[in-house]
Amino acid sequence: DAVTNCIQFSEFAAQGVLFYMFSKIGSDVLREEENVNVTDIVYKMKLVKKYIDDHFADSTLSLETISREFSYNKKYLSSAFKQQFKIGISEYMTTVRINHACVLMEQNYTSVKDIAFLCGFSEQMYFSRVFRKRMGVSPKEHMKTLS
Repeated sequence: DAVTNCIQFSEFAAQGVLFYMFSKIGSDVLREEENVNVTDIVYKMKLVKKYIDDHFADSTLSLETISREFSYNKKYLSSAFKQQFKIGISEYMTTVRINHACVLMEQNYTSVKDIAFLCGFSEQMYFSRVFRKRMGVSPKEHMKTLS
């Protein structure tokens, strides 16, 4: 009986070790999948950012058009982008557009209407309002400081 008990105990111990190993392997696989998913999301958000950088001059560029382009739900895309870059998509687009406007002004572009259009703004007045809010001065005032 002692030998039988010892064999049964060994079998239980072996099963326990196997269960432990399988659970350990399973949790490692899940952790790797989570890392792949996180890496995948980071990569995809970098693609979204590059898409914005490449298409900011398109006045139809919006969260909606980007969502369609990447086949993402708008709320998911907005949340994932903000989590990755600590800035919302609309705010990022505005930042890129205003920065480009400043570059154009430094390159001696003087038409506010042309600058607005080249930066993806469909209306000069809206561009001027956004520029003033972001830069603290109007586009014309900013151009004066550059000359």
